[in-house]
Amino acid sequence: NLIIQVTVADENAKICQCPDAKTFVEGNTLPTCPTCGKNYPAVVRYDALDSWCHGESFTVCNCLDNDNNYSPLPPDEIVERAKSLLGPIAYDVFQYNCEHFALWCRYGVAASFQ
Repeated sequence: NLIIQVTVADENAKICQCPDAKTFVEGNTLPTCPTCGKNYPAVVRYDALDSWCHGESFTVCNCLDNDNNYSPLPPDEIVERAKSLLGPIAYDVFQYNCEHFALWCRYGVAASFQ
């Protein structure tokens, strides 16, 4: 099973040396350091679901499904939207993060409620 996700372009990139950064990002692939905000190049790519969730359970956030202003797009269109962005992207933790990507693919609106 594959997913399409936003992640760091180079998983081997040296992470920021901020004191809290290594603890926070260990095991995750975050394009921005949570401590200082340093950005790393980001990419939209296919990944194996197993490698993404590391064997942990997860839930799909369909947070706008019950909002009368938004309807989920058809599954084929969601997949095509995700595929259309495969490759390098301009990541911004506030303006365009993984939540913006996921909501744009599913609902056609790039938003983040974090």
